[in-house]
Amino acid sequence: METPAGPSKSPSSLLDAAAVRDDPDKRSHQDQSTGYLDHYASPRYPFAGLIRDVLIRVPYYKSDWLDGFNVRTLLACLRIFFLNVFPALAYTQDMYDRTGGNYGVNEALLATALGGVVFGALSCQPLTIVGITGLINLFNYTTYDIIVSHYNVSYLPFMGWIGIWAAILHWIIAIFNLTALCRYVTAFTAETFGMYVCVVYIQKGIELIVSEFDHDTRAGFMSTVISFGFFFTYWALVHLGTSSYLHPRIRGIASDFGMFASVVFWTGFCYIPGNLRDTQFQRLVITKSFEPTIDRGWIVSLNEVSTSYRFAALPFGALVTALFYFDHNVSSIAAQAKHYPLKKPAGFHWDFFLLGITTLVAGLLGIPYPNALVPQAPMHTDSCCVWETVPVDYIDKNVTSATVTPIEQDMGDDDAAGNIKLASTEWDEYRLRRRKSTVERGTLPLNREQTLMEMLKPKKRTIITSVVEQRISNTGQGLLALGCMAGPLLVIGHLIPRAVLAGVFLAVGYVGIEGNRLTQLTLYLFRDPLQPPHPTSLQAQLMLVPTRQVVLFVAIAWTGFALTYAISQTIAGIGFPVLILLLIPLRATWMQAWFKQEELDVLDTPVASGLALNSIGGLPSCVAPGGKGDAL
Repeated sequence: METPAGPSKSPSSLLDAAAVRDDPDKRSHQDQSTGYLDHYASPRYPFAGLIRDVLIRVPYYKSDWLDGFNVRTLLACLRIFFLNVFPALAYTQDMYDRTGGNYGVNEALLATALGGVVFGALSCQPLTIVGITGLINLFNYTTYDIIVSHYNVSYLPFMGWIGIWAAILHWIIAIFNLTALCRYVTAFTAETFGMYVCVVYIQKGIELIVSEFDHDTRAGFMSTVISFGFFFTYWALVHLGTSSYLHPRIRGIASDFGMFASVVFWTGFCYIPGNLRDTQFQRLVITKSFEPTIDRGWIVSLNEVSTSYRFAALPFGALVTALFYFDHNVSSIAAQAKHYPLKKPAGFHWDFFLLGITTLVAGLLGIPYPNALVPQAPMHTDSCCVWETVPVDYIDKNVTSATVTPIEQDMGDDDAAGNIKLASTEWDEYRLRRRKSTVERGTLPLNREQTLMEMLKPKKRTIITSVVEQRISNTGQGLLALGCMAGPLLVIGHLIPRAVLAGVFLAVGYVGIEGNRLTQLTLYLFRDPLQPPHPTSLQAQLMLVPTRQVVLFVAIAWTGFALTYAISQTIAGIGFPVLILLLIPLRATWMQAWFKQEELDVLDTPVASGLALNSIGGLPSCVAPGGKGDAL
């Protein structure tokens, strides 16, 4: 679907400034001494970023809704609902066990609904999916261990005060345009953080399986079978969706509904009459519809916390802010990555201000604080992509930045990379040369040479031609989560055994690790040097970098991951957001001295550029390819 270009005239000088930034030819004519262009990315101009974000996005608000009335949006809504709600329920089980039952299914569903509806309807970046993350789960039960176990303070009222302080800090950051610092985030920081999140997913899955053995040995054994059965089912469906097997529509269904199908199948598997049905699996704990898990009202009593502990909540609120500053903004950037042909502007300042509001509301309601989800946000954008099969000539003439994949992969080539998205025809030319050499050796009859050459010449490709940038799918999945608080749906949720939730953790975590850039860099070090890599793959590019520099880069990333993971396993784990934030200056300063620019251009890459980063000052030169950024 074609996205409207928006109004031809800007409603204010702020929009004129944005238009100048988007046009390099106009930028050279702008007076840089006035702060006219960069004021919305500087703390010297309070509220400038917020005003700019709102004004530049308001003209698209009507089209954000109208563009969503299509089948693609409906499928995206259903897919992201399942990808969001099932991991949320899995984390809820962990929070329920480790926070004295304060957070249950209804709290998780309400938090998911709050994030989906608010950000779907009011944010500048409605493609960003907001819900419950594993990191806020870690924060919640670590805070419980400190405050309740050691000081006997009322938990939910204290969390309410944390939400108040965190909201204030969110608003200060947004008002003074400090969100602009996230433009220094690159794949090094984002993928190291993503690796940590994925490993935590797998850890939680293993913990749920172990808890089944503590409950009953037979249930523990069968839970292991079911969890790994779920894992392999979901993994197979995900890879089917990215393969060249079967019809594209079938692959699309496998990709869109793989999570839902896996949950339904393995939940039903547990109810097969006989030994399976008789096994005492632990199941999801539910409560009354639309009511809190424990006996309380939906509004927490903040007066139950003394004055001293109200101020003691401030450092906890600062840690929540630090976590959300990184997690939420990186997820938003990932949802607007440079390979998506987006046309509508972003707005990081306003969205972070809005996140402060949802954090405050969540604290007052006694529910987990929602924030953007690292795996689900880009998955949502993927679901909204419009793919078309077009002639190669069309791509060469009309497409400059689309994500391109071969229509058919040569499954006979050992070095074929079926999941790598190509932006050129180099891989097809490489295959053509291999087939030509086969003909020249006389393996094939000469009278078939011309026919073979014509058959092997690429004629069409599948590309992303556009993204349906709309608000309906995000808002819709939030409303679906709210509807799940109804009694009949809660009863259905209670049927899900914890073994299936463990499988959700294992599957989502492993799929994330498999596609992580840090994983690819690490595997490169173990590759057989006698086997040539894919000509357009990352591994082929890495051959231009000295091996010792690749080892150093990978070692730094794994060290950052290890330190973050190690501290998160202790009582001091509440401070892990600080270590994550330190990765940003590490990449922007010291690593600039340890690596040459041409090495960093291969080893690292910006997560986003251009349109997505315009609202926060553009891409800085210290993290841009070639050292040439577009930041002022």
